[in-house]
Amino acid sequence: LAYLISGGVLLALAGAGMGLDAKRMSTQVVRCLAPTAIAALVLAGVAEFILGKHLTADLGEVLRLGLACIAFVGAYLVFSLPFTRGIGFRTLAIESNLPVISALARRSAGRPEDPRP
Repeated sequence: LAYLISGGVLLALAGAGMGLDAKRMSTQVVRCLAPTAIAALVLAGVAEFILGKHLTADLGEVLRLGLACIAFVGAYLVFSLPFTRGIGFRTLAIESNLPVISALARRSAGRPEDPRP
């Protein structure tokens, strides 16, 4: 909670410093902080419904933990993708020079392969 509050205050101060009006500044703050709030809610739901109250170290619990991780990532992507439009993640992925991520981002953007060796 403290992270969200301090992040929101710092984003609002940065927006005010850039001369944004109140509506645009509040929209930017919500777009930046909503994925974190969504992650907290999804995590709580996954922990409650998939993992349950008591964890042990048997194989079934390890498999349930793996399922919970997959469910969390899937649900988080579904709920947070609308907030990421226009932020520049594709450009960041293209310029990252990571072997798999950079190549996939280039192909999805319709750009030619990286000319660097």
